[in-house]
Amino acid sequence: VSKITPSWNSELGYGAVAFDGTMRLNEALVERLNISQKEMEQGIIETRKKVRRRSLLFQRDQAQEVLSGRCAILVDDGLASGFTMLVAVEALHKESLSQVVVAVPTGPIDTVRRIAADVHRIYCLNIRSGIRFAVAEAYKHWCDVTEQEALDAFGRL
Repeated sequence: VSKITPSWNSELGYGAVAFDGTMRLNEALVERLNISQKEMEQGIIETRKKVRRRSLLFQRDQAQEVLSGRCAILVDDGLASGFTMLVAVEALHKESLSQVVVAVPTGPIDTVRRIAADVHRIYCLNIRSGIRFAVAEAYKHWCDVTEQEALDAFGRL
């Protein structure tokens, strides 16, 4: 799953695309950011390509049969609006899973509650309150995990 971002801010997601093609747009944010139809369509195309490439890279297609009857644990570096996580949850609910669990280190209370309504369990150790929240604000040292680092971590499992 990957967020759809405007060309001018790779951290701000106004929608998300999942491995199975599930796609949702945060229409209120699209309107507030004044994102044109052309930019939105381009963002969706680029994000779909990114998700497909990563699905092949991480061999998602081979793992599909293994999911049936199992518990999926969705892990992220934190929740902001939760929109990307909701799309991931929606896509996984289409699978034959026994449970969907979310584990994140931090997120705002309203987002944690919204996600909790759609999953079997959610674990969030640092729940924040306030109007504005950015995941990076909860970290002393923030850095993105590269695809290679993710592959290396999966290889150790």
